[in-house]
Amino acid sequence: MKDVLKKAQEYWMSAGRNGLAHYRAAEIEAKRNRQIGIPNVALSSIVATSVFATLSDSVDIRIKFATGAIALITAILAALQAFLSFGDRAEKHKAAGAKYGSIKRKIDMFILEFSEKQHEQERDSAIAKLIGISDELNSLANESPTLTEKVYNIAKRAFDESQKDP
Repeated sequence: MKDVLKKAQEYWMSAGRNGLAHYRAAEIEAKRNRQIGIPNVALSSIVATSVFATLSDSVDIRIKFATGAIALITAILAALQAFLSFGDRAEKHKAAGAKYGSIKRKIDMFILEFSEKQHEQERDSAIAKLIGISDELNSLANESPTLTEKVYNIAKRAFDESQKDP
């Protein structure tokens, strides 16, 4: 039974690392979304008000050119924001992090349920439950957005550090 509990502990660590990594990735994606979105909104406001000022023939050509350049930058930022979809990716990472947390809690309950049991009959039940948990982890890994190696490694180190005894 110890081998089954050891495997459950490995799954628990994996779920914890991946959950933290997805939450970290969500923070990064949300920050990127703000970095493009806020300037886009500000520049859009400037363009909207400047367009009316440039309609007159007496406006300096430099002001017309600047308004056009700002409008172009705004269009590029809007296209980037739509194409890169940082906001959507942030939400998907956040959802994945929450699901990994849920599986981690399920493993906690598994370990509590089977840590004191030693009979072969209980071992079979424990293995069956652990296979179900493994299937959930595999399914979640397949449906979750991809993590960069850098984000995963940073989260892994942070999670492992948090599990050390004081």
